[in-house]
Amino acid sequence: RYRIAQLYEEEGNWTEAEKAYWEVAEYHSLKPKGLYAPIYVLSHYKSEKDAIGEEAAYTKAVAHFEDLVEQAGPIELAASIKYFYGIVQATHNHWQDARAVWLKSAEEYPKNYYAPLAVLAAAEVSAKNGEKEQALVIYEDFRNRYSTHGLASRTIVLQSTLYHELGNFAKERELLTDSLPKYFSKNTNVQADIKLLIGKSFQDEGNWNEAERVYQEIETQYPDTGAALQIPLMTALYHNTAGQTEAAEKSLNDAITRYQQVQLEHPDTASSVQARRLMTAAYAQKGDWNQVMTNVEEDMQKET
Repeated sequence: RYRIAQLYEEEGNWTEAEKAYWEVAEYHSLKPKGLYAPIYVLSHYKSEKDAIGEEAAYTKAVAHFEDLVEQAGPIELAASIKYFYGIVQATHNHWQDARAVWLKSAEEYPKNYYAPLAVLAAAEVSAKNGEKEQALVIYEDFRNRYSTHGLASRTIVLQSTLYHELGNFAKERELLTDSLPKYFSKNTNVQADIKLLIGKSFQDEGNWNEAERVYQEIETQYPDTGAALQIPLMTALYHNTAGQTEAAEKSLNDAITRYQQVQLEHPDTASSVQARRLMTAAYAQKGDWNQVMTNVEEDMQKET
């Protein structure tokens, strides 16, 4: 049914597509695609900037989900329904209502599959709408309740980013440092990325000595990682900020040479792709816009 709806849409017949999507929701109301279909219809009108269509789709979706919740009653199944119901609210910019639905659902059904996802969604919608302090509280609650969840490590980076944006660099570094042995002990690439965030925290705080110490540690312990490749750009940025233009120019030239070497020694690898991207960024930092455009055009020619 869902594919039939998609085919109508691909054909350019939205009227029939919408009818088919709603058939999915009605005939398979508790399947993932059935739960998602009303959200897809609502998102369509939103992306088309059709306010009248969006309002009608929202009203119909709300009635649909409220009916499902009432039919389900106080059982675990209601948690999945409420998770998608919250997405309807968030899609229609009723994000505070969405947050309330998600948090209440997680409290009612803490062991349900959708409970941790609901808490995460509540945190992310809070951060997206400027309530960063509230988002941090919800993220902390998520990690306390679901410390072994597959997405727990992801919340570390999201939390640390919020602390960084709020200027609480000490708390950001504390969170990242504590997370290294707990979540990232087996992945050297991610370890290097986390340490790079710690170094950047020191740098943005204005403590270059500590930032440089962390960067040197990364280049010594994780020389072949993407994080190590980014350090010359961070160093050049510091020199530029400090008014040391010659040192900044040297850092960028050395970085470009290094990126070219990586591409020669490791062609057709993820490292080569990143080196290419960083090389273009280095040229941009130098203000060499002709070379930036040359690189971009060459990259476009390789794309299929």
